[in-house]
Amino acid sequence: GGLIMLGWALAIGAVKGAFNWYTSNEKRKDSIADYEDQLTSLNIDNDVFKSNLKMSHDETLTTLSQNLEANSMEMENAQENQKSSLASGSKVSSESSKLMNIEYASLLDSVKQNTGTAIASASNSGFRMAASANNLKKIAQKDGTQAISKFKIQSDLQNYQSYENVRQSYENYNDQLEGYQFEKTVLSEKVETENENYKTKLENNTLQINNKKSYINSQIKDLEDGSWLTHLGGVIGLGSDMFSSSAPYWEEI
Repeated sequence: GGLIMLGWALAIGAVKGAFNWYTSNEKRKDSIADYEDQLTSLNIDNDVFKSNLKMSHDETLTTLSQNLEANSMEMENAQENQKSSLASGSKVSSESSKLMNIEYASLLDSVKQNTGTAIASASNSGFRMAASANNLKKIAQKDGTQAISKFKIQSDLQNYQSYENVRQSYENYNDQLEGYQFEKTVLSEKVETENENYKTKLENNTLQINNKKSYINSQIKDLEDGSWLTHLGGVIGLGSDMFSSSAPYWEEI
């Protein structure tokens, strides 16, 4: 009877030990599977992150590129406007100059008639009398000289105004141009910064992902390399369970 009981005890111990051995090995396999799932999930997260980052990066670059294009067009428009403004200013100035020359000629004519004397020539400082004049002629001459002086002052003022308009136009244009150049510089710097940030974010993400992957892979490797330990533990456990469950019956034999 003792041998039968011993046999049963050994069998029960063997079943218990084998079950523990099997369970422990399955746990090890489950752990490996969990880590492999983590790797898959990590790869998916990485793809999603990179895809979203690229989309956002492309959108930012597109916006900046459109702004640069608009800036370039505005600059071209300003240049065209300046050209046409100067051309029309020059035309107005030229027409006005022609009119003044006509007015000046007719003024000299009337001065000639009023003095009743032929004026040999008219210069910037006035004119020379061809013959000596009496008081009446002198008064007429004085009136004529004043009229000419007054006309010249008006003419100078008009010329100055034309010059001032051109100068102001150039000044406004240069200010405009400076503004566009500054905006272009700012936008170009933003493009540069965006490219640098994108590169840095990608590098940091790759670094993090690689660190996580190498940690997970090392865990998997440890579990795979440790399979012999699991089996050794299983064998020892099996023997231990068989011994502990059969120990009371050995004494009886």
